[in-house]
Amino acid sequence: MRLFPVRRQQGDPGPATALATPEPALDAQAIWFELERRDWTSLALVPATPGLSTMPAAIALSEVCVALEGRPLLILPGERADLGRLSQILEQLSLARLADAGRDPIVVPVASLPESPPAVAIARAADCAVLCIELHKTTVADARRAIALVGAERWLGYLVLGGRK
Repeated sequence: MRLFPVRRQQGDPGPATALATPEPALDAQAIWFELERRDWTSLALVPATPGLSTMPAAIALSEVCVALEGRPLLILPGERADLGRLSQILEQLSLARLADAGRDPIVVPVASLPESPPAVAIARAADCAVLCIELHKTTVADARRAIALVGAERWLGYLVLGGRK
């Protein structure tokens, strides 16, 4: 997935400002249009490769949501979820299902499933999941393991993310 850098302008003491406002990444747009076909309130972004962060994908999906619907996704960081944080995230996902349709959709980036047992519970509790794979690093076995741990019926599709920095 291509993400566009945010740079500081010379002499700008404030927060970084974007030099351009590009369209959100095409693969994030494709996932968003697939999401629109479903009745959902929550989405888990699950990396197939250990150590791969899915937060950039969450941000890209939020950018698509803002561009198309004028509102951001609620991002619940789950990449470092321990048992205490797990109960908070599961409660938020449960409340989202009970809330009215006007509530902002929730996306939860998590750690890879072998690295984080709470990530399995989060991915199963979300309405659907997207598998995030890393080009030239994710193995077929890693992807199959993630699909099996969550359940094949939950998967919406996949996003290809760039290499680690």
